[in-house]
Amino acid sequence: MNPFSIRLATVCIFLLGISLPAIADPEPTKVYEAWRQDERVPNFKVREGYDEADLGLLDYNPVDEEAWAVFESALNEAASRLATGGFLSGEKLNSASIPIQPISPSADGPFSAIILSFGFIVPPDEIAMVATVPVADVDWVRNLTSRHEPPKDKTNSYNDPITFSASAVAGQAMSRMAINGQNMPDNIVDFDVPAGHTDPVGRAIMASGVVSLTAFATDGMVDVNYKDGQARLGFLHYARQYDRAYVGGEQGANAVKLLGIGGSWQARWAGLDIDDSFTAGASRTAMSGMLNAVAANGGPAAMKAVFERKWPKAGDGYPTVTAWIGWLDEGIKKSGNKPGAWRGQTPFVAERGLAGAYVTSLTDILAMPARFQREAPGEPLPEGFATRYHIESLFSKPSCDTIDFSLKNGVTDIDVRLDEMTAHCVRVRWTGPEFGRDRARPPIAISAYGDGLDYTDLDGLLLASSGGERVGLSVSDSESGKTVKTWMIDYMPDFDGDDAMTLAFANVAPDAASTRPLSIRLTVGTGITAGQGNLVAQVNTAPPNETCSPDAVPMPSLADSVPYPAIASLLLGLESGSGPVGDFGGLVGLALRSASAEQSGELPMRFCSATLRWNILKDGLSALFNGRGGPGSACLPSYSDAAREYSSRKKIPHYLHFALNPAEGADMSADVIPLIASVSWIDPSLPVYPMARAMGPDDRTDDPHAEMEGFLTFQIRTETRLRGRIDLVVPPPESTDQSRCGATAQGAITTMFDVVAALPDARHSRLIGPDPLAMISPDVWASMPVAVREANVARANRERRAAPSIDQSTSTVADAEVCLCTCAQYSDPAATDLCPPACAKKFEEFCRADPLSDAEKACYVRMSTVQMPVVIRTRAAQELRNSLDGVDPEVLKGMIRSQIEEMKAEGGTCD
Repeated sequence: MNPFSIRLATVCIFLLGISLPAIADPEPTKVYEAWRQDERVPNFKVREGYDEADLGLLDYNPVDEEAWAVFESALNEAASRLATGGFLSGEKLNSASIPIQPISPSADGPFSAIILSFGFIVPPDEIAMVATVPVADVDWVRNLTSRHEPPKDKTNSYNDPITFSASAVAGQAMSRMAINGQNMPDNIVDFDVPAGHTDPVGRAIMASGVVSLTAFATDGMVDVNYKDGQARLGFLHYARQYDRAYVGGEQGANAVKLLGIGGSWQARWAGLDIDDSFTAGASRTAMSGMLNAVAANGGPAAMKAVFERKWPKAGDGYPTVTAWIGWLDEGIKKSGNKPGAWRGQTPFVAERGLAGAYVTSLTDILAMPARFQREAPGEPLPEGFATRYHIESLFSKPSCDTIDFSLKNGVTDIDVRLDEMTAHCVRVRWTGPEFGRDRARPPIAISAYGDGLDYTDLDGLLLASSGGERVGLSVSDSESGKTVKTWMIDYMPDFDGDDAMTLAFANVAPDAASTRPLSIRLTVGTGITAGQGNLVAQVNTAPPNETCSPDAVPMPSLADSVPYPAIASLLLGLESGSGPVGDFGGLVGLALRSASAEQSGELPMRFCSATLRWNILKDGLSALFNGRGGPGSACLPSYSDAAREYSSRKKIPHYLHFALNPAEGADMSADVIPLIASVSWIDPSLPVYPMARAMGPDDRTDDPHAEMEGFLTFQIRTETRLRGRIDLVVPPPESTDQSRCGATAQGAITTMFDVVAALPDARHSRLIGPDPLAMISPDVWASMPVAVREANVARANRERRAAPSIDQSTSTVADAEVCLCTCAQYSDPAATDLCPPACAKKFEEFCRADPLSDAEKACYVRMSTVQMPVVIRTRAAQELRNSLDGVDPEVLKGMIRSQIEEMKAEGGTCD
């Protein structure tokens, strides 16, 4: 049965004690003590209407002294841990010990389920408790030193009694915070409310806080008599218990709740959308998980900052769920960060509020199997993790979408509805071949789009994985008003031995209470490109100054199908250029891949460059915060190896350049677009005459090439995906310039592609960076003066709002037709005719004085690529230059100039 409710006036003395003087640093104190007298505790009373005989009051028995001593020690150690760090504003829990009455409830009576009852707050105005003082079942207490078979339905409390003891203390601690926050005096008057009158949402929040306080208090405590041998409590202990606990268990702080694993992550408002029928005392696993992250930010002091506040105001009834969500969100944002407060969970920047707590805790849960493998190397994973039951527990209604990507299936669309503060799971698995010596697998590109959603709506779309929170960028079109949020993620299975990667998409707005449902289309994939052709070019193989000697050189055989991770967008800039009047091959994420690509280091290097390019954009947009390095750079250690392996391709035929452009007058909105193309390749078997090379032996000006024409046909063309084919053929000789010796070609090429996209047709788009608070290390954030934090946040948010759209064909600010100047012209005082004073306000957030020069960009690119093999240096430099496109000029300036100085300090030069 459930605990009973006793009015605050009758129990405050046991919860609060008396007013105490503050001390600077609380020392452990004996707060709890078994009642060792022959008579009952003075003023003991069971709730009216129940018989004391059913509770089974006992006198203290000296035979049980050892067990009571262990029990007291556990209680007082937990109390000391919770008092540390300002939890009670520098006060000890109580200067006079709180007595504990021994009991032995009858097996068939109304108190049969009671083991411990210390009391905990039940909003709006009650304490859940069996009697007027704490009580403990003597049989359970004896179990602390002599473990025995637990009674039915009491497995968890008997198997893990130290944790159960700490949860009793946490319940009283939560009551203390709540009562202090409501400014209730010790002699508070009796509330005129009927029994059972409770606020279900507030009750669940408080119970979830008790679970989180228990997790903090027990981390590092020791159970010397644990049934499997001495146990140190904390993550590993509860993870091992997950084998038993995940199948169910009694009410209380069990492993499932302490780890935060449960179905409420998929329930509306994180499981808080509940009514009066809600079970008394039950927590919500999602909420306790989020509060674990809050405790990681600042320990009990952070929890105190959240909970020791006036509760939200109610109207005719209880506060609404959104009122409670807003209350929590506000409290978390003001709770602060204290580096090293608790390493049991991952901290986040507190100013992110519930959004930060939600996605951070969700990533911690997804990462638990990998964490277990790191912290207990060689030990088998607990069954609950090895069988991925933790994923099934999190995501069952609906279950995870599972997508197998391969060379035959490169991109998939999924329609998802996310209610307020819920999460949806996608499990992705690469079943195709692995590439290179490191057995690389392609990264995953993702785009999300919803009708009528702008970037502020998509700010609430968060992405968690076992590798951490994945921060996305938004591409927004000023003409259509459409916005797409995008990610590029290195492929990382959840743990060693797993074959898939779990992605959890969450919907929590920065202002959590304003979260609204999102209906989105997710396009997810590795991208695929494939080709075939029979192109042959005539090449002059005569030495310099000798007669023309043409040879027929066939094109290298094309790879039948290879991954091509890219996000097709005019704004992001891809393979070798972009723009409606530029290289269309870059737009569709297409490049010819020779059949040798699968055996060389080319593909691993391209996988790495895709994530690196993405992180340059992402990190550049948040560079002013000195943000933490996140996922996306895991491939860096092997990048040089892949580059060296790739350089061996100079010994075999390979493609040098492939450019596509729309034919003059082409309708770019049509499903079939006429094209012109240029293709060139290298055949190492041809003679090389260094004196004939304008730029040395690697100048391939006279290598095989062909000018072609044809059509681009789209099969799928949406905001988030491009799929189609390109058919090219060499035109008749009279229609092309064939004036040079051997400059003739014949044949055709057909290529297919399927890639993730981000508003690929938007010509007036802008790139909107991530929430800067999601990018910065909480420790770095905590070290900043408050004024600096506020200034940085205000600046970043101002730039996100004011970032103008860029016309991709002219590279000018396109917000107003009268302001038709470039940033360079804006910074030039002589260009007032192009940039009149009226434009200044529009440009002040986009164009800055002292702009980054082309020479500085070139220096940065050179120093970043100078140590690469010659054969790939040119291509790598071009990719790096393209990756800089679209980054805010001011942020890019700070990033590049600081890195140039670092590289110069290490001996690099711009020459």
